[in-house]
Amino acid sequence: MKTTLKLFLTSLLAFAVSCQASPEKKADVNGEAVKGGEDEALNTAKAKLKAGNESTAKNNALKPCGLPSGEAKAEEWVSASNALGLALLKPFKRNIAVSAYSAERAFGMVLEGACGETFDEMQAALKMPQANNLSQLGHQVTDQMLSNLSQSQLEVDNRIWYHETLPLEQSYNDTVKANYGVSIERVNFVKDTQKILRTINETVNKATHGKIPVILDSLNPKTRIALTNALYFKSDWEKAFKESATKEEPFYAASGEVKTKMMHMTHKIPARETDSYVMFGLPMKDDFVFVGWLPKLAEGEKGDAALERLKNSLPDDAIDQIQAMRMKKVILTMPKWKVESSLDLKPLMTQLGMTSVWTGPNDGSPLRFDRLTGDLSKVSLAPEDKIVLGDAVQRTYVSIDEKGAEAAAATAIAMRKMAAPIEREKSLTITLDHPFLYSIVYMPSRLALFTGQYMEPPKEKD
Repeated sequence: MKTTLKLFLTSLLAFAVSCQASPEKKADVNGEAVKGGEDEALNTAKAKLKAGNESTAKNNALKPCGLPSGEAKAEEWVSASNALGLALLKPFKRNIAVSAYSAERAFGMVLEGACGETFDEMQAALKMPQANNLSQLGHQVTDQMLSNLSQSQLEVDNRIWYHETLPLEQSYNDTVKANYGVSIERVNFVKDTQKILRTINETVNKATHGKIPVILDSLNPKTRIALTNALYFKSDWEKAFKESATKEEPFYAASGEVKTKMMHMTHKIPARETDSYVMFGLPMKDDFVFVGWLPKLAEGEKGDAALERLKNSLPDDAIDQIQAMRMKKVILTMPKWKVESSLDLKPLMTQLGMTSVWTGPNDGSPLRFDRLTGDLSKVSLAPEDKIVLGDAVQRTYVSIDEKGAEAAAATAIAMRKMAAPIEREKSLTITLDHPFLYSIVYMPSRLALFTGQYMEPPKEKD
């Protein structure tokens, strides 16, 4: 049996919309009078949908959105996504796993509805280039990976749930369907809050093959749009670890020495050694690679401090350093682990500059967007609906394990001792026994699907 690396990732963005319909009587599309509240808002929205499409398109054409005029290249989109992954890791000092790719695609669906300064701010926080074709590039990068699969699993599921009184712009609807393959469902968040919550969790649970059963613990009835991006990845190593070589060995965490299961392998793989760290790539099927960065310890330095030093020194394009690696015989020792993570993306993205979409300009109150200010006006037809970003969370599940029976530890030790005289080749020993960084990278584009840090052996669940 082969060692399998499994990643199960999902992120969710939810938006609260304040619908300020007039309390005066209005006629619905059939000419019947209704009073304020949900029914009035629904009837108003239906009337706009029936009579306002052409007018809205004309008004949008007359009111420039202030979007960039230039186009970017796919490699720029990839570099931006990779840089975001490293940026999201920096505040944490624990085991954590993030998928910047998943976040980019989820926030990308929001970006499609943004205008002017809001668009610029979100684009900068996501580290994306100033361009008007970002969603097309994300689709292109995704399609390249999906079309190359033969021995791995990669499944991407994008969903939008929107409140029935918030009609979506047809152009927005068309764009997210074309570039995200999104499934869109019309719901009533007010009347069916708990039912929708169950539906969202069940959808994510199914999309991640049961590895993330709950993405949301609760749902605010004021929510008007919920977007999810669920990502499931599973692949085998090109050369499997051997289960009989796995044994309890020390890992030097911030809290001290901890015994954990370590896997062993000797294999020719891409690697690079610098004065401050060792970098290696462990090949998987279908051109995916597990990339690891192990910081070198200065005299008296602890592993967690060394990792912080490494994170602060790596450039945004650190993953591009894959190109500088060369094939070497590597004696590799790495932990076997399983980690679940939960991230609140709201404060993380705020720190990266996405501020106005979460809080008001002066008093910390929610900043609301409407068609007059332009911000998220490309999302909905209804000019009186004022949109506010609410929750943004990401949960991940990572499992690296091995199955099979062969004595890799003895082979690795023997090969290490005999390598020089027989092959006249110097081996590189990489022992991941203190905190390290890692990414799962699709080599043709160098896109990191997933980036994480291993600080200490996780406690096993019963």
